[in-house]
Amino acid sequence: MNNFFDAIVIGVGCMGSSTCYYLAERGYKVLGIEQFSISHEFGSHTGQSRIIRKAYFENSSYVPLLNRAYENWKALEEETNEQIYFPTGLVYFGPFNHPLLEGVKQSAKLYDIKLDQLDLSDGARRFSQFKLPGSFEILFEPDAGFVTPENAIRLYAREAERKGAHIHRNEKVVSWKKDGEGIQVITDKNIYRSERL
Repeated sequence: MNNFFDAIVIGVGCMGSSTCYYLAERGYKVLGIEQFSISHEFGSHTGQSRIIRKAYFENSSYVPLLNRAYENWKALEEETNEQIYFPTGLVYFGPFNHPLLEGVKQSAKLYDIKLDQLDLSDGARRFSQFKLPGSFEILFEPDAGFVTPENAIRLYAREAERKGAHIHRNEKVVSWKKDGEGIQVITDKNIYRSERL
C-alpha cells in the first residue's frame, strides 16, 4: 500500500527533519508530515541562528548528547558541502562561585572541554565592549558557536528525501489512533498507516 510506512514523523522541524533523515538512511520507509512549509516561522527553531556549546551548565549529563550533535552537524556539512556550525567561541562572566559558572567548569572538567579562564586584564582586552567588575570571573569556551537552524532543517529534509523519505508539506494532521498492530494518521488530505509514529 502506498499509504503504509514503517514510521510516520509528525512535524518536520529541527527534530522531525533529522529523524526523517536518519530513519531513511537506515532504510526505513518514512513519511514526514509538516503542516507548514519547510522551514517556517512558527516553530521553536525559527530564526537565523541558535547557540551551541559543550560546557553545559544546566546539567553535565547533556554533554555526551552535545558531543554527538557536533559530530552530526559536521557529517551534514560534509554531505551537503554547506556550513551549518559556525565556531565563534563563547564568553561567560559573572561573580566568582556563581552556580552557572560552576556548572560550566564542572562540565568542562568532566568531559575535557577546552575552557580558558581569563584574568580581568585579558578579559578587558579581548572583550572591550564589556565593562566587567573586578569581582567577576571570566571564562571562554573556544569551541562554542552557533548553528543555522532553518538551513539545517531544509538540508535534513532535502537529504531525507534524497534517501527515499516522503516529506509532505502544507498537510495538517487532524488525528491519529492505534489501529490494530499499527498506527493510523488522518490528515486534511489523506489517511496513512504505519508501524510507528
